[in-house]
Amino acid sequence: MRSIRSVLSAAVIACPAVLASDLPAAAETWIMDREKTAVTFTLEHVGFSLVEGRFKDFEAAIDFDPVAQTASSVSFTIAARSIDTDWGARDDFIRGDDMLDVEAFPQITFVSSGVQVVSDTRATVTGDVTIKGVTRQETFDVVLKGLIPSADDPEVTLADFTVTGEVDRSDYGVSAFAPAVATTMALRVDLSARSPGR
Repeated sequence: MRSIRSVLSAAVIACPAVLASDLPAAAETWIMDREKTAVTFTLEHVGFSLVEGRFKDFEAAIDFDPVAQTASSVSFTIAARSIDTDWGARDDFIRGDDMLDVEAFPQITFVSSGVQVVSDTRATVTGDVTIKGVTRQETFDVVLKGLIPSADDPEVTLADFTVTGEVDRSDYGVSAFAPAVATTMALRVDLSARSPGR
């Protein structure tokens, strides 16, 4: 997998109309591609089966510097009510007082506080997760899957990321049915975004 800098260099060579000065050179507000972004989770059930789900309604604020990644930041706001595990009765229970209590706590949020570069295509992002009114610091792994000029507009750069990590739901007061249903949730965000262009 090529480095961020080599991807940018290749983009300039492949598209003469794109000058290096036209590519984002500092942390800018990038725009999430909602149709290509997904927030999903899995939990173990009775030790061998999985409960899988997603959140269908969310927003992201992304400040991304493809050269100096530590200057980047991200925040997510998820509508708790939008949870979908493909079983309406279970979703209604999760929305209730014993679980997410979406009437009292309608949003799940993440606000980053720092980015640590691991390699040319990998980093960790640390920040505050708030669920059901409880805020805790969590760290997630980030993989840059691609960074290319847009075919539709060479002044726009496209980026794809995968963000993964685990959260213990019991830390946030969401512990119903443990231990039959595991408290550790595996989280994944497939995030697509584009630069604002010029």
